[in-house]
Formats: sequence, C-alpha cells, structure tokens
Amino acid sequence: INPMGELISMGSLLSNVIVSLIRVLVGYILAVLLAIPMGILMGYYSSIHDLFNNFLGIFRPIPPLAWVPLVLAWFGVASFATLSGVEDGQLYIWLNNLKISMVFIIFIGALFPVLTSTIYGVRSVNKTLIDSTLVLGANNREIFSKVLIPAAAPSIVNGMRTGLGVAWMCLVSAEMLPGSISGVG
Repeated sequence: INPMGELISMGSLLSNVIVSLIRVLVGYILAVLLAIPMGILMGYYSSIHDLFNNFLGIFRPIPPLAWVPLVLAWFGVASFATLSGVEDGQLYIWLNNLKISMVFIIFIGALFPVLTSTIYGVRSVNKTLIDSTLVLGANNREIFSKVLIPAAAPSIVNGMRTGLGVAWMCLVSAEMLPGSISGVG
C-alpha cells in the first residue's frame, strides 16, 4: 500500500495543498495588514507606543497554540462561508474550508513577529534624518513615505519573513482543530 501514490492519483494532494496555502496566506496577509501600520505608528509616536505596549507585552509571549481553547470558544467551527452568507456552489466549498478559528491562529502567530520588527525598525531610524526633513519643511506624510518606511524596510521585511515561517508552523496545529476535513496539517 502506497498512501502517497493514492493521494497523488486521486488528485486530493494538490487540492489539500492549495487549501492549506490559502489558509496561510489569508492569516498572514491579515497579520501584515494590521501589524505594519500599527508598528509604524507605535514606533513613531511615543503616546501610541505607551498606550499599546503593555498589551503587546502581555499577549506577545503567549504561544499561538495556547490560544486554541479560547479561539474555539469564540468562533467554534464557523467558516468564512457562514460569515459571508454563501450557501452553495464552488465558492461555498472554498470558503467553508476557511475556518475562522484556523485563520485566527495563523494570524496571531504571524502578527507579533511583524509588529515587533516594525516597531524596532521605526524606532531605530536615526533621529537626525527625521529632524533634517522637518527643518526642510516636510510634513508627516513625507516623513513616513520618504524617511521612516525606507529606513525601517529591512526590519519590516525581516519581521515579515519570520512571521511567514511562524504562520506555516501554526498551520499544522490550526488544521488539527475540529471542523477541518482538508489541508495538509
């Protein structure tokens, strides 16, 4: 008996890999879309940093797997199909495979590496660069787009790379949650 051969011949391996890839990408992209702007704001504005840093200090050390019981209590086995109201068709099949609890576990795993690296990158920008652009008459938007983001980009990309690796690790545990009938986990 060759289980791998059976998976390949039935065509289910490719569809399971695609479902897992979509789960990782949705959770990861949501994490990046929240973490980068929040990290830039926390890194640049001390008042925002002071406001959210305690929450970051409390929730960042919690492993993504420790969120599983709470996530199951919050979302159960609800899927994006349930959330969007789609009831039949091919779109329903794909959205039903995207369980909210799975995506949230992946999201939480990817969020903190991206957020902390973005904060570090923005805070490590040389203050002389920011002060010189202010003296030359730059507004906040120009400071962000021409100084902060380009100078912090290496740290941001490093956090994104780390976050993607953590998202893949979280995928395995997320796909073991109740309600999962597909994926490679």
